[in-house]
Amino acid sequence: MTRSFLALLTAGMLACGGSRPPSLLTFDEFTALAPRAPYIVRLRHHSSGGELLYYGARHTNDPTDPQIDEIERLWRSFRPTMAFNEGGNPPVPATRELAVRRIGEPGWLRFLAMRDSVPVTSLEPSRSAEVAALRRTFSEEHLKLFYVLRQVPSYGPRGDARPVDQALAEELRRAARTPGLEGPPNTVEELVAACRRLLPQMPDCRDARDAWFNPTLHPENGWTNEVSRQSGYVRDVHMVALLADAVRKGARVFAVVGFGHVVMQERVLRHRLGAAP
Repeated sequence: MTRSFLALLTAGMLACGGSRPPSLLTFDEFTALAPRAPYIVRLRHHSSGGELLYYGARHTNDPTDPQIDEIERLWRSFRPTMAFNEGGNPPVPATRELAVRRIGEPGWLRFLAMRDSVPVTSLEPSRSAEVAALRRTFSEEHLKLFYVLRQVPSYGPRGDARPVDQALAEELRRAARTPGLEGPPNTVEELVAACRRLLPQMPDCRDARDAWFNPTLHPENGWTNEVSRQSGYVRDVHMVALLADAVRKGARVFAVVGFGHVVMQERVLRHRLGAAP
C-alpha cells in the first residue's frame, strides 16, 4: 500500500471522529492517488479465521499477460474455499487461452475455480437492482442511453466486428429486458433522436467514446460520467457486503476485479473486517 493511501486512510478515519465508519473513496480521491495495477489487498478476520485475497487487475484478454500467471500463483498458495469474479456468471471455456481471450481475468478466475472445484460466483448486483438504485436520480431514458452507448467503444476493428447499427439494435433489445428499462428508445432511430436531445455535444451516438463513461472525468454536461460514478458506487457497496459477509463466516475468499474497485473499497473492507491499516 502506498504512503499516500495510508495518509488518506488515516485522515478519513480521523475525520470520522472514530465514531462513523469510513466510506468508499470518492473518484476525486482515487484520481489524486493515481494507483497502479495490479493492486492486491489481503485481509484476515481474526474472530472467524476467514481471509480475503483481493486481486485488483488491469483488465486484459492476453493469456501471456504476467497478471495471469500471478493470479494462478496466488491462487495455489492461498488455497481458497470461495471465489468471486467481476462481471456475471458466464460459462467457462475449456482452456486457459480461451478463458482469458473470451472473458479476460474473470474468465481465468472462473477457470481456476472450476478446475479445483471451488465455488465461484459474480460479485455484481443484478442489473435490475442497479437500475432500481439509479432510477432514484436518473430517468429511464437517460439510463437506457447510458447502458447502450457505453458498449459502442468496443465496436469496430479491435472489438465487436458487427455493423454498429446491428450491434446497437441488439443492445437495445437486451436493455429492454431489464425491469425499469422497457420504455423508449427501442429502435436505433429512437436512440439517435434521444441522443440528439440528451447529448447534443455528441454529433453522432455511433461515435461514443470511452471518455463519456469515465467516472473520474467531469466534462461539462457530462451526465453519462455521473451515471458511471453512481453505478460504480452501487456496485462497490454490493461487492463490499458480499466479501465482508463471506470472510466473517470463515471463508477463504479469492476475488478478482478491476483494480479501481479494490482501491475504492479497501478502507471500508478493513473497517468491516477489523483489519489494521
